[in-house]
Amino acid sequence: MNNVHISSGSLMSRSFLFIFIKLYCTPNQDTSKTAQPYIPPGLSVPNITREQQPTNRLNYSFTSVNSKEMKNLFVTLTLFILCSAFSQAQDKSPLYGTWILETSIYTSGDTVIKEDKSVKKQMKIVTPDHFMFIISNVAGDKFVMASGGRVIINGDKYTEIIDYTSDVAALNKTYQFSSRVVGDIWYHTGKLDQWKMEEVWKRVK
Repeated sequence: MNNVHISSGSLMSRSFLFIFIKLYCTPNQDTSKTAQPYIPPGLSVPNITREQQPTNRLNYSFTSVNSKEMKNLFVTLTLFILCSAFSQAQDKSPLYGTWILETSIYTSGDTVIKEDKSVKKQMKIVTPDHFMFIISNVAGDKFVMASGGRVIINGDKYTEIIDYTSDVAALNKTYQFSSRVVGDIWYHTGKLDQWKMEEVWKRVK
């Protein structure tokens, strides 16, 4: 499962890049030999046969440009850079950053478990595409578990996909939560298997 969300700012950036290529680059058709698609080292692609591979490809090279075109080129590149910076600012979620768990309440039937940072230390880092967290007990500073993987943020919906973990039972699971950030406090609620979860996190500055 991949994060397929594409922001309007990202589309604007790609549009400027497309305009740049169309204005200042010309396609050169190379049919002299069969072009092999680039495959990163270690990546196996068994479904692509030589008969399915493209027999030619387009290579782009800069055309000769005069001073006026160079000015237009500079303006286009400047707009592209500004658009990229704007899109990053627009797309920034308040959840991005480093967090420390303040309190947690887990409820399952008649069982209620309450903890705070005096009992359990937990740190979580959230980026636009990934997350990770590590948990340890304060008593004896004993390691409990660590997990990480992909993250999808859509409004107040926060989804974690566990791609790696020290807890085998959690591997490849997907958890969706509701999130609300007020200042530097993150209210994080949802279901964790059979447990109803209520967590409060504080941003690390």
